[in-house]
Amino acid sequence: METIDIGRLLRAKNPQLARWMPGFVIRWVERLVRLRKINYVLAHYGDQPPMEFIRSTLEYIGVTYTVHGAEHIPQGRRAIFASNHPLGGLDGLMLAEAVAPHVPSVKLIVNDLLMNLEPLAPIFVPVNKYGAQSTDYARRLVEMYESDAAVVTFPAGLCSRLIRGRIADPPWRRNFVQKAWESGRLIIPVYIEGRNSMFFYRFERLRKALGIKLNLGTALLPKEMFDQKGKHLDIYIGEPVELTQEHTTKEWVEIIRAKAYAMKPSKK
Repeated sequence: METIDIGRLLRAKNPQLARWMPGFVIRWVERLVRLRKINYVLAHYGDQPPMEFIRSTLEYIGVTYTVHGAEHIPQGRRAIFASNHPLGGLDGLMLAEAVAPHVPSVKLIVNDLLMNLEPLAPIFVPVNKYGAQSTDYARRLVEMYESDAAVVTFPAGLCSRLIRGRIADPPWRRNFVQKAWESGRLIIPVYIEGRNSMFFYRFERLRKALGIKLNLGTALLPKEMFDQKGKHLDIYIGEPVELTQEHTTKEWVEIIRAKAYAMKPSKK
């Protein structure tokens, strides 16, 4: 399995930036994103099928989880699993693995940068978070919604932030509701319990205060993922929601988000 080369990735994604990027900066980025650990996982488990690769990755990191409400996953109906996004990567792997035994197949909507994780490419459907969608990306999205695959999505588009003293997603986007309408899918709200480090939240708050639009916090997410070592997380799957004309798209977004967060356990 081919491992990841940050320099090559940068040249492919942004050739102009790559031309002036000093080598020491690239090496610093490699340390920041824990590239050595990522490449270890790819080298040792990269030839496994997607779900086996996810299981091996979770075991390597040392994180476990419990699924609550799996009985709510419908049989014979296509669905979109709409979840909060507390961790920014690890949560997607866990949710995909949790859903997989109950559905024909799983597709996970991801930032197109993650397509470099080749073992997961068969279950990933890319979107460009920082520009226009390519024809190929648009085609893949259409094919996904037309298929029988369960769709896992994080409507916030970004992982949770520290907002007014609590950890919560940014506003959810409406696209998942629109696609559920168009494809005749149920929507299943999901709440995943988990959090990143306070350093991550403070870094993101500082970035926003300085007016930096580039989402620099994304580079910290691999570190945050490996720092979940030893954690046990909980995934709560809610009852399916059948969209009706009773509410507008915007209202449905807020209703489903509220249903997801309503599953958050009360502090004892």
